[in-house]
Amino acid sequence: MADSTNAHAKRTTLSSIHSEMEFIRYAIDSAAIVAMTDVRGTITFVNSKFCEISGYSQEELIGSNHRMLHSGMHDVAFFRAMYRRIANGKVWHGEICNRRKDGTHYWVDTTIVPHITAKGKVDSYTAIRFDITARHEAEAMLRRIVSVDSLTGIPNRRRFQEHLESVLNISGCPLPPSISRCSTLIRLRRSTTRSATTSATSF
Repeated sequence: MADSTNAHAKRTTLSSIHSEMEFIRYAIDSAAIVAMTDVRGTITFVNSKFCEISGYSQEELIGSNHRMLHSGMHDVAFFRAMYRRIANGKVWHGEICNRRKDGTHYWVDTTIVPHITAKGKVDSYTAIRFDITARHEAEAMLRRIVSVDSLTGIPNRRRFQEHLESVLNISGCPLPPSISRCSTLIRLRRSTTRSATTSATSF
């Protein structure tokens, strides 16, 4: 009798755990973009949100390699570092720009979790993503506003200065004194203008 009661309790517990796991899966599937791949990057599962954001159907995605979504925004070193980490069984988190079926780009906050077998070997990956395209578009618009003249559409002095400094930094050349002084004067002028504006509006 006791054995029968224990067996029933065990079945009830397992059923409860299974129900909880199914609910968690449902909750994640409702909120996030989810995909699974094997160790070679072949897609084995996608949820409806993945299809929605990528523009591909489930039939087009299953069996295809995840490289089909590469946007060209990230270099080889980026993906090499990512794959090295997950291949070693470690979780990777970062932001990735992917390409939709229609050629447009979208950004996703991504967490990739390796599935490790009882023998300690990675046999698949599950990626959970959230769409952050709107944030990147807003940031790009803000950069354009502060770097381009609103009337002419031509890059302004600030954009020219940033570009010049970037080029010199990449080449390893020191910033010429005249450019450095100019940069300092521009920053000082902006600071003075802001202070004067603040003082004027405080009266």
